[in-house]
Amino acid sequence: MWVGVDLGDIGDPAEAFGITAKRELSRTDSEESFQTALRWIENCKENHICSKRLALKSRESEFLPWPSRLIDVEAFGEGDRDVRLVENDGSKERYVCLSYCWGQSKTFTTTSRFLRLRKTRINYSTLPQTFRDVVTITRRLGVRYVWIDALCIIQDDRLDWEKESVKMGAIYSMAYITIAADSGRDCHSGCFNTASTSQELSFDNTPFPLHSTTPSGEASTIYLWDPTRGTTKPTPPEIDGSPLAERGWVCQERILSPRILHYTTSQLFWECRQTLLAEDNLRPWSIYDSSSTTVCGLARNLYGTTQDPVGRANLLRIWYNHVVSESYSRRKLTRADDKLTAISGIARAFGRHFQSTYLAGLWALDLPWGLSWRRRGLVSRPVEYRAPAFSWASLDAIVEWPVVSTKSVAKIKVVDVHVELSSGDPFGRVSGCWVKVEGYVSRARVTARKRLLAGGVSVVWEMFGEMGQLPLGTVFMDDDEVDLAGQDGERLRWVEYLVLSHDG
Repeated sequence: MWVGVDLGDIGDPAEAFGITAKRELSRTDSEESFQTALRWIENCKENHICSKRLALKSRESEFLPWPSRLIDVEAFGEGDRDVRLVENDGSKERYVCLSYCWGQSKTFTTTSRFLRLRKTRINYSTLPQTFRDVVTITRRLGVRYVWIDALCIIQDDRLDWEKESVKMGAIYSMAYITIAADSGRDCHSGCFNTASTSQELSFDNTPFPLHSTTPSGEASTIYLWDPTRGTTKPTPPEIDGSPLAERGWVCQERILSPRILHYTTSQLFWECRQTLLAEDNLRPWSIYDSSSTTVCGLARNLYGTTQDPVGRANLLRIWYNHVVSESYSRRKLTRADDKLTAISGIARAFGRHFQSTYLAGLWALDLPWGLSWRRRGLVSRPVEYRAPAFSWASLDAIVEWPVVSTKSVAKIKVVDVHVELSSGDPFGRVSGCWVKVEGYVSRARVTARKRLLAGGVSVVWEMFGEMGQLPLGTVFMDDDEVDLAGQDGERLRWVEYLVLSHDG
């Protein structure tokens, strides 16, 4: 079945009948792009509830969610482009956030040595290009303050970094809007492109022009095209395939931000908790709006803005399968010990729904499923302790969870849990963690089987019971270096295993 969507040109009479007009593009620093961005913002403010915030629990009453410092882009009056760093006691509620790649090159930062200087004046011309661009964007959007982590956190002060990183998720979730420099590989790349291109060029099918005349004699042209043949991705490749999408911290920056302006290589994109829009108007992302697995769908579930709230079980599925597996575990972190901190803001948001103890990436309320993760592909372990071995956060690898039957019955009972926190944040770094469970334990023999695959020979581990010759199942090792060689030289060993759940 062919699916048709109509589009028209700017100024075409068809606009009066509700036909969406295809916009012509120039570049993302143009006046037209800024006017489009302002229309998106005003529409969101008037018709959406994307600014809704999560209320703090009583036990988090001492948690101050606002950024301690901001960059004042109007510090020296109109006509002066210089900026400065200012302290924030929570009264400066309207600010912009920047989401960008630091890169490998030297970054302009705030350190203890330069803190007083940053508070006095920052010469606009000395800023990296991405910082200059976001200052320009902030001003043109009519906002006075912008938060940039490199400038607003004292980078050589460990205590300041820990205090601010704990509330990183809250900083983005409370922002007026986030500017995403998607195409830049470092802070010198800038936000703006040099020439915008329409998505029409990437479609498998060319829009078909349909010429007609209105009853009043005006010529009109609308275009029919099949949006299902353009891409199977729910979001543009300019966003999901960008350098920015590779960063681990960006996972929570994107999910928790109420509104995002994406500055990509091709054009401007808008993403909020209710919709996703393209500057050229060529794609109505209606399917995106209702899916709980997309960024805006997930955010609406977390912030209670969906008309059909998902239950706890579904939120657990989203946490493990979509947040951790499909998004976060695929990304890279510069610092290995940021593994739990860089996702702590999302964990805090989920925690308000679960009302459950957070166990270094897992949730006590459904431990049988949480423990059933497995890694996929290459793996490495951090040198320093980061998380208990039973947590996915102990590895640097893509992880996934199996599909669990709705009839699945837990076969373990959680007796006790204990978490030793490193920073006092229940969703951040841990220095130790253990769980005590009761359940059925048995012995099995693990052996290696060679299988011929298209890419060559692969070793598959299988588990056999004490009496049977048929395999009980496939074994997925957390580490390629595990040595299961038996005394007879074969790669086998008797192991004890715990049954987590069973399909009833």
